[in-house]
Amino acid sequence: ITSPTTIDGIEFAGVVEHGGGSSSSPHVSVFDTPMYDDTNISEATLIGRIMGSFWPHVSESDLGDEAAEQQALHTGLWNFHFFESGGWISASMGFGPNNSSDNTPNVVIGGTEEYTGYIGTVEHNVVNSNPFIIEYTICPPSPFSVIEMKSECIEVFTFDSPQPSVIGNRSFTGDVFRGDDNHVGVLHNPAFFSLEAAEKQSVDSLVGQNLGVWLPNSLQTITALFNFESFNKSSVAPDDEVDWIATSFGFSFETPLGNFTTNEQPNVILGGSGKYSGIVGTIEDTVEEFIPPAEINYYKLCSDDDPFPNPILEEECNVIYELSKPETFTVGGYNFSGSNLVGENKHLGVFNNPFFLSSDVDNTTVAGRIMGHYFVNERGAATGQWNFHFFGTDTPGWLTGNLGFGEGDYPDVVVGGTGDWKGFQGRIRSTPLSAEIFSWTICPEGKGFAGGDGDTDKEEEEEEEEEENDGSPTLLS
Repeated sequence: ITSPTTIDGIEFAGVVEHGGGSSSSPHVSVFDTPMYDDTNISEATLIGRIMGSFWPHVSESDLGDEAAEQQALHTGLWNFHFFESGGWISASMGFGPNNSSDNTPNVVIGGTEEYTGYIGTVEHNVVNSNPFIIEYTICPPSPFSVIEMKSECIEVFTFDSPQPSVIGNRSFTGDVFRGDDNHVGVLHNPAFFSLEAAEKQSVDSLVGQNLGVWLPNSLQTITALFNFESFNKSSVAPDDEVDWIATSFGFSFETPLGNFTTNEQPNVILGGSGKYSGIVGTIEDTVEEFIPPAEINYYKLCSDDDPFPNPILEEECNVIYELSKPETFTVGGYNFSGSNLVGENKHLGVFNNPFFLSSDVDNTTVAGRIMGHYFVNERGAATGQWNFHFFGTDTPGWLTGNLGFGEGDYPDVVVGGTGDWKGFQGRIRSTPLSAEIFSWTICPEGKGFAGGDGDTDKEEEEEEEEEENDGSPTLLS
């Protein structure tokens, strides 16, 4: 649906496109659509909603070309809400020409209720054009492709250029800024196994691609959704499986070389598909070479051989308190950009704020930072991705969630973590306490609002869920 609609007493915002800036064509779509259990919508049962956003990846020369943008690759975040159970499934995914799943990420990155800990992929297929109906199939991975619990790093070099390129039979759109004041960037770049190979851009050395989006704030620190595909197929996985790693990433534009790091930005591997199914780990990056207007970036993606959180984090819910201001400010020697609405009609929210362990923020030491983005849809509900950096607590690390706020329902799914928060599974919800202070409650699955009262035998529940969750749900939007 493309406009706000009420179905069975439940409001849906539909699909809304936002555009402008460097072209008159849309550069992001925000969606909130109904989900059914059958293609015959008139007789089907409404079983949930799908919320999220996606961006088209087009070259600079194709901006404003409607036909080119319709055939472009698109990536974004999808969140599937199942009304009966209350559970969510979150995915980093996309679609390509003719709405196919080819050449785009397909990674389940988190879930709640019966989908807690779900590892898998999301594929889709357009089954009807009028009305427009998409069939989504969510599948567990092949048993041959679940990654072993070992410490292992993947190293690639990407050639990042504002110009499109063709290497062999593969096309790449490059890095393109979109919207007013260049408030969002989309990228699609080739990946190579060495710096020398990236310099030459040899087809024989092409090992993958990086496909994603980044969102700068007023301090020019960036949060990003980067998806890496490996073109080297596993020797044991089925031929039709693709190998993706989805990340919540960040970097800085302070200097053209040597300061493109993840020290104060997210560094979280959210999940993988194919031979990377089940991966938990971190991503690091540096600029290796600056060749104006292009640069070569080195990425190191490492899995963890102990992908489990600090046990203390699974005992009870934790509450933190965010201080949100509309301008840049400094607290405890740390700089924060605050919370800002940017873009045409102020459709995009970007934020970089401190959090504390007490609501008395004026008399408490900074405990961490919250960075990310969100979109508010036509029914007043927001969806996006939040990244929590715990640097002043006993449990350091990053925690990432596909979250929301506002009217009605919205996702509250933990989708990844590092440090003490690696492998953490649960939910996150916020409560406004004043115009500038918000509490965030982080609950492990089975505790508090995340399905328990503190006395729940979590192990028994997980065993029951494993027995029940052996199928592959198919749903329609």
